[in-house]
Amino acid sequence: DEAELRWLKTEKQFIKDARSAIREKNIEQVKEFAVKFQKVIDKAAQARIIKKHNAARRKSRLQRQIQAVLKG
Repeated sequence: DEAELRWLKTEKQFIKDARSAIREKNIEQVKEFAVKFQKVIDKAAQARIIKKHNAARRKSRLQRQIQAVLKG
């Protein structure tokens, strides 16, 4: 489906941008990505583009990386 492909491209780019901000330890950007990422993932799960457990796993993994940057 076209909507799914569009979402996957957006999500992959979003994760790349978030991880680059994490590597650079850009705290302002990291905080911004944390909020936006959760919204994007929740909407995808609600639209059943991804399953809810998959959404929870993705959020958990990125959140763990974000918390490591914010603490360190």
